[in-house]
Amino acid sequence: VYVNLFMNGQVNIHVNGSTVLFTQETDYPWQGAMHLTVRTKKQSEMTVRIRIPGWAQNRPVPSDLYSYANSSVGPPTIRVNGIEISTEFESGYAVIHRTWDGTDVVQVEFPLSVRIVRAHESVKTNRGRIALERGPIVYAVEQEDNELDVFDIAVPLDSDFEPMWAPELLGGVVTISGPAAPGGKHKFKAIPYYGWAHRASGSMRVWINEG
Repeated sequence: VYVNLFMNGQVNIHVNGSTVLFTQETDYPWQGAMHLTVRTKKQSEMTVRIRIPGWAQNRPVPSDLYSYANSSVGPPTIRVNGIEISTEFESGYAVIHRTWDGTDVVQVEFPLSVRIVRAHESVKTNRGRIALERGPIVYAVEQEDNELDVFDIAVPLDSDFEPMWAPELLGGVVTISGPAAPGGKHKFKAIPYYGWAHRASGSMRVWINEG
């Protein structure tokens, strides 16, 4: 059984001649936790493969077009019934092979941190610029949220970023704030890229000046 998407829901799947109920609970992509409850009617030997996204493998895309400029993140933590397990990783999936019996809960915790993305040096228009990413979400600075002109914002590579849950914004999103050089007197605020131009007319940038 392959788990490819992380979203709330449940499904019955026929495995080894028996029906298995899978229930997934998560606040992904805003939170990194995913709970997968596996309910079997009888003991069943089965392999569950959970997709590990490229960003959680420190690869923004499956090529060298983009790379992360700040420190790498560790692999996701996986627990079965509260006990951390070591898993094999094959072709982008964490492999859990075991005998399932009754009700078992798989917990996956993806490390969500703000990553600084650089484009390959051959992309001339992005030289000296960076993008921000948290989990699978790419961010943008929009004029609506910033005092400085978005084309003047410059983000230092050693910034301490502040992710913050904003329930009233765009149906509920995590924003990112941090210092906006030059001078250190201003801060920038970034929203998920998909949410730009939903509130007011104004400038927007994904590729921000590097401070």
